[in-house]
Amino acid sequence: MLKRLGLLLLVPLAVPLPILAAEACKPVPYAGPPASPGLALSADGGWLASAGPSRLELFDDPAAAEPRFRFEDGGEAVALQGGLLATGENGVVRVYAYRDKWELVEELRRPGIRFGASVALGGGWLVVGAPEDGSFREGAAYVYSADTFDLKRILRPGDGRLNDRFGASVAVDGNTFVVGAPYADDLRELYNFGAVYVFRDGIEGAVAKLWASKDFRAGDIQFGASVAIRGSSIVVGAPGADLPDNNAAGSAYLFTLKPEGWTRTAELNPGDPKPGRLLGASVAIDEAGALVGAPGNGSAYLFRLTDGSRVDECGCGGLFGRSVALRTRNGQREIFLGGTDGVKGCFPIPKDPDPELTCEFESPPASAPAGSMVTYTVQVHNEGKEPEPAELQVSTTPDLGTGRCKPGRCSASIPGGGDKKFRVTFAVPRACEAPAAIQAEAFVVSGDTKKECTLSPTTRIERPVGVRGWIESADRSVLSGKEITYHLRLENDGPGSLLDGDGPELEHELPPDLRLVSLKVLAGGGTFERVDKPSGDPTEALLWNGSIPACGTVDLQVTALVPYDQGQVEERICLEATMKDLDGRKRSAAPYCFLIVPFPEITLSEGR
Repeated sequence: MLKRLGLLLLVPLAVPLPILAAEACKPVPYAGPPASPGLALSADGGWLASAGPSRLELFDDPAAAEPRFRFEDGGEAVALQGGLLATGENGVVRVYAYRDKWELVEELRRPGIRFGASVALGGGWLVVGAPEDGSFREGAAYVYSADTFDLKRILRPGDGRLNDRFGASVAVDGNTFVVGAPYADDLRELYNFGAVYVFRDGIEGAVAKLWASKDFRAGDIQFGASVAIRGSSIVVGAPGADLPDNNAAGSAYLFTLKPEGWTRTAELNPGDPKPGRLLGASVAIDEAGALVGAPGNGSAYLFRLTDGSRVDECGCGGLFGRSVALRTRNGQREIFLGGTDGVKGCFPIPKDPDPELTCEFESPPASAPAGSMVTYTVQVHNEGKEPEPAELQVSTTPDLGTGRCKPGRCSASIPGGGDKKFRVTFAVPRACEAPAAIQAEAFVVSGDTKKECTLSPTTRIERPVGVRGWIESADRSVLSGKEITYHLRLENDGPGSLLDGDGPELEHELPPDLRLVSLKVLAGGGTFERVDKPSGDPTEALLWNGSIPACGTVDLQVTALVPYDQGQVEERICLEATMKDLDGRKRSAAPYCFLIVPFPEITLSEGR
């Protein structure tokens, strides 16, 4: 049985030698550089990341003898997704971004809690495990924005206990977070049994707690030592699971999201349990399959997500399988196994790989105000080797016309194994003309190939209801003794007309320094007139009352005289107005300010 000596899953001395030590990887061996780290693997798009204690390597060709990029900062955990890469080790998480080359863009530090023992990227999130966080080392997981790297949330088990190691493994897909606690206790029956917690963004506390089946001896089965999620499927590894007469054979489980919640639907076993196999020490998942590593015999097994049945085995011998990675490239699955001796894999090597373009919307806006500009970002990836000219076509439903590309074009050459981001902006109509929601769709066109991008979620259009008002004039200053003409303007931003008798009002008082000359309605309807003031009040008060058609405007013109005062100094005057909307609430119109400039004093002097 595995003992509770730490989070790194090491093969006990009592375990037999690897069963497949002499067997080569199938169907194609991948030797890789002998000193390649291999203790943590992640694959996405055209990249494979391999990390170890003192080095991080990135390959854009799985059969290459040398990495494309190498960094001397290593890690015990690595995650790769959508042009971002994160590694974690010894309280430090480093984030790299691909911008024609991989560059370090952020460092997050939280010493003393094993911050970075696990990392995950997805859905715009960076999740970092810290299994020794807390007074009793019950553990925690930190959730950051993958754009700004601001800390958004700290996940903790609601029932955490001493040395549970919550955060030893983490995974994320969309807004669902999965956190493993491989040493959590089931105090009723099993010691150090392990558990996995599922969280959702916007919901406090775990929405589900997952367990292994209890067909094991009590002790360290380490359920939750590895986790992976894709859509409605979660895979959990339990490398310490003891089967009859097979100590530390290991196991893995498939959980599926059903109407009643996350449900255990299959146990993933090769069908030939062997002692010391440590099945479940690592897991990976894609849209159709789950890959489970077994470093005790240097293998990884592929299972179907539909029923948990075994599909294939990648046997590399040695201690490979301590980490695994899975991806599909050029229509073929590629399986990678990592260990202390580097990285190996099982995949076909195409003779002349054709460029293959994929594209997806990146964090599309959930909402946008009517009358604004809405921008969609589409990332296009080329999984081929040679640069491929590509054009992006983006449209919306309902149709908002042709989008405007930034920086002015929607086509570019996509380097092999590289990405390009396109930003396309559409003008949203004004409130009463705007739809309730829009949905964007995109196609990437290359030569004779037109491929549809992943569909964007709908963007909700926020349509303000009510009337807005403002005051404006062409004059920013006026001489004392002269007239100034300004406009009180109202606009109906609501989705319907405001009828007579139910329409808004606008109240406006001229400052004491101004004298009313004339007032009139230039556009729109309604009444605009003086309001009687108490005797002795020198100010002029004006009131407009009427209706405004949908998306219509009212233009009220006021001409006033600035009194002549020879002793005056330059003075700033601000004109204000108050609107009363249909619901009786009062709001201020945007004011207008101008300067009263003293009329120049002219004096005569004796000539010579």
